[in-house]
Amino acid sequence: MQISPKHIEFEPPFTTSATSSITITNDSQTSIAFKVKTTAPKLYCVRPNASIVKPGSSMDVSIIFQGLPKEPAIGTKCKDKFLIVSVPCSDDLDPKSVSTIWPELQSQAGSTTDVKVKVVFNYSSLTNTIQEESSQQSKSDDRDTAVLAAAPLANGYSGSDEKPVSEKKAVSSDDVLPETMPLAPATTDNKEAAAAVAPAKQEPATTSTSSSNVYVVAVLLVILAVLYAKFLL
Repeated sequence: MQISPKHIEFEPPFTTSATSSITITNDSQTSIAFKVKTTAPKLYCVRPNASIVKPGSSMDVSIIFQGLPKEPAIGTKCKDKFLIVSVPCSDDLDPKSVSTIWPELQSQAGSTTDVKVKVVFNYSSLTNTIQEESSQQSKSDDRDTAVLAAAPLANGYSGSDEKPVSEKKAVSSDDVLPETMPLAPATTDNKEAAAAVAPAKQEPATTSTSSSNVYVVAVLLVILAVLYAKFLL
């Protein structure tokens, strides 16, 4: 007897019903009767769970998974197993009676041929989906970051954690006060600077004094001329 495949696979979600199958092939010269046993009879239905396979023939057996109460964590290994037991039998045996007379058939054969089949939870499709979603999210985040980096400033805000430009350039009142405070008394170096500025401010007064002096001199000259003329006469 040959069984294929050697394991039964189910994919998530594991809370719903799913069906797989195995193929029993009779490679002997006589008919064989078989019976399928499982370590978790409440989780699986087997159709047929007992029957006959003619020499050189094959039969498909459906394994119906009923579903778990809740979804297991990713990577959880399934410990369920199936055991296909077979014994030689007569060709005229009714396949429907195998399950009922199985203890008798097993007793008559004296020995059985057993093949184990494991149940495997295949998470590859779920893992690929998670990785794909993660990759798409990462690409979306990269695009958003690139857009924010390339976008012009709006209302003085750069789109990052930096403060608005207006706030960064704002000057506190403490920075303004020193410019509006009165100047300190001039030092020796400051006097020279003050002297350079003073003539420009006193120029109008100097011009007025010069004009007055010229007028006085002219009057004095006239008086002297008159006195001199009287002296000669």
